Amino acid sequence: MEKPRIATMILSCVVLFCGPGREGHGQTPSPGPITKSVIVLSLRSAAQAQRCSNATLLAEIFTDAKSLRAYYVENSYGLASISGTVSGPYTIAMGDTCDTDKYESAADAAASAAGVNLSAYDSTFYILPPESVTLGCGAGETRGIGSRVTKSWVREDLCDSKFGLGHEMGHAFGVRHSSISGTYVPPPVLSAKQTATRQLEYGDLSSMMGGIFDGLVEEPTYLSQFNETPHFAAPLKIHEGWLQEANIQTVTVGGSYRVALLEKALTGIQVLKVVAGTSTYYCS
Repeated sequence: MEKPRIATMILSCVVLFCGPGREGHGQTPSPGPITKSVIVLSLRSAAQAQRCSNATLLAEIFTDAKSLRAYYVENSYGLASISGTVSGPYTIAMGDTCDTDKYESAADAAASAAGVNLSAYDSTFYILPPESVTLGCGAGETRGIGSRVTKSWVREDLCDSKFGLGHEMGHAFGVRHSSISGTYVPPPVLSAKQTATRQLEYGDLSSMMGGIFDGLVEEPTYLSQFNETPHFAAPLKIHEGWLQEANIQTVTVGGSYRVALLEKALTGIQVLKVVAGTSTYYCS
């Protein structure tokens, strides 16, 4: 295990390791162990083959030693998990459209006709068919607010990306995007597809809830992160109730502070909550 690190509370620490918490993260009581039940509906078109088989999806999401289920157990220190199965593939002939409402309706109808009880699951994940890539559909999308997110879509070319699938799964737990502040960290060079606002919203690549798709980052970063599973940033873990008050030290004056690894369930201080005037920063 890596030895605890020493973080010196000067401006460079704030710039390098801290985030201002754009989403109003505050300590919330731990919900206790929670498992989200998920049904994954795999869709395909009549003309094109699947990229990811049901067996592949089942393994990478639920059953492998490094599955997303295992990731969420580790990421939450054992407080969150997922269960479920994969159903399909269902042939959906939607034509030239990225209308996710129509994909949802057609897929739900096909699954229900096949005997799947969708109401038995907390969340439904739709793996869109191959034409979703050529049509330029968004990488992923969710429907709902906070912990009530019940529908998520992932474009077909991301069905084997644990970063992409894990990101959308995070929304099912009510987690928002992991952002950076333009005040402290300038956004990357803009691509033709993106705006500075979106790059700031998704800019924290140290967290699964950042973003690498659709031109948000340059190609080498996209390729290197495609199958990575970084833990949530500290403010997100605090918001979810996974990090307790005993693991957080409030800091109001400069100095040197000992901070243990965030990736392990430990009894020591893992996060510094730095209060600077009306702003709060989380260092880990």
